[in-house]
Amino acid sequence: MKWYLSVLGALAVWRLTHLLHAQAGPRRVLETLRRWAGESSSLACFYCLSLWVSVPVALVIGQDWLEQVLLWLALSTTAIALDLLLDLISRSTAPPAHVQLLTPSQMAQAMAARFFDEPVADDPAEPLFTPTRAQKH
Repeated sequence: MKWYLSVLGALAVWRLTHLLHAQAGPRRVLETLRRWAGESSSLACFYCLSLWVSVPVALVIGQDWLEQVLLWLALSTTAIALDLLLDLISRSTAPPAHVQLLTPSQMAQAMAARFFDEPVADDPAEPLFTPTRAQKH
């Protein structure tokens, strides 16, 4: 087995597990699936879900049954370790006090309000082009 397949497999297992466990997905399909499955399902536990996601990856990458079993456990462990590491990094790098973190939907609302809503009366109009002193007609 080539070493880079193990690395790619581990990254793929982490990505799919994180997608199924924590992200909403397009049109919130995955969020609805998690809500439908309930809190006691494998989708609610990153550790359990990584075991399930790593099975097909290990079967594709591994060449014999022993390698596939070892890869199954190693890929799951790597995904868990990567998730814990990324969680630790995200907690240790807190944003400055003056920065407000926005969710993607809050960011979209703020951008829509800024660019598409009616301008507030006290907002000065921003000119698109301001001639400099060097330019004379």
